[in-house]
Amino acid sequence: MNKNKILKINGTTLDQEQLKNHLEKIATNHNLVNKSQKNTYPIPYLEENFKIIEEVYNILNEHLKLGISIHPAGEWLLDNFYIIEETVKQIKKRIPKRNPPKNKEAQQ
Repeated sequence: MNKNKILKINGTTLDQEQLKNHLEKIATNHNLVNKSQKNTYPIPYLEENFKIIEEVYNILNEHLKLGISIHPAGEWLLDNFYIIEETVKQIKKRIPKRNPPKNKEAQQ
């Protein structure tokens, strides 16, 4: 059994030790912050994407009612929408809503 795993990154082949060094270098340059940046907060994107999925789900249901055939991917969405919906609910429940930044002048 081969113990060495080779990973190609942008045309470069790294052995296990080189990969470890590369990852340490990336980690060293990574900055940690106490609070996440506004543009990295996932809930707005989650809600926006879920609305689109929900719209497609509703359109597919209408197509079924009208007897219009549906692509297998659409059938998958119809069959599994409840899983997506429940997952979104769980994520929103576990990730607290962001409070708007407090105005310093209003505090004084």
